[in-house]
Amino acid sequence: MEKTRAYYDRSALRLEQRKLACALDHEETMSILSSMPEGTDSVLDVGCGTGHLLDEIRCRMRAGVDFSASMLRLARGRGPGLHLVLADATHLPFKDSSFKVVTCQDVVGHLPDPGMMASEIVRCCAPQGRIIVTANARTLASRIVSLYIGARTGLRVRSYRPDELQKIFEVSGGRVLSSELLRGSLVKLVASPRE
Repeated sequence: MEKTRAYYDRSALRLEQRKLACALDHEETMSILSSMPEGTDSVLDVGCGTGHLLDEIRCRMRAGVDFSASMLRLARGRGPGLHLVLADATHLPFKDSSFKVVTCQDVVGHLPDPGMMASEIVRCCAPQGRIIVTANARTLASRIVSLYIGARTGLRVRSYRPDELQKIFEVSGGRVLSSELLRGSLVKLVASPRE
């Protein structure tokens, strides 16, 4: 994980610029927003990066967690009202049931044990709340891109079939409400804590 953290710390500005130019990233953000319940008053974005998703959300409490100090520095520039915390996705520094919605965009593919993160996300989500997670879909194209990224950066990038992502969250205490492919290249999972 230290190699991944170092990559994001040194690449934050470049990744920020790419995100602004990528239509699929925008579509992913809009899809996540459309899955949030009306009247959501608190959101935690796990792996918030530079804060793009949080910048689009209008609610009382917007919190973001990332393990890259450089990414969080850029997120802080998005203005007041964001609660940003330097922390690891597998050890979230929040009380149980703290947030009505917990989101996580494209983080699960970088983790050696995604179940640890899933358990933390489920723990931090309020009963009857929403968990919205995206990951790279397992396709031939994503495998080629993952190999390329791995060779260039040394980063682990894993992709998932919808059923694999569902199982991770079900084993971690989540109840899957829906799962879909976005443009055939991203899996979006919507879940809630099991009661």
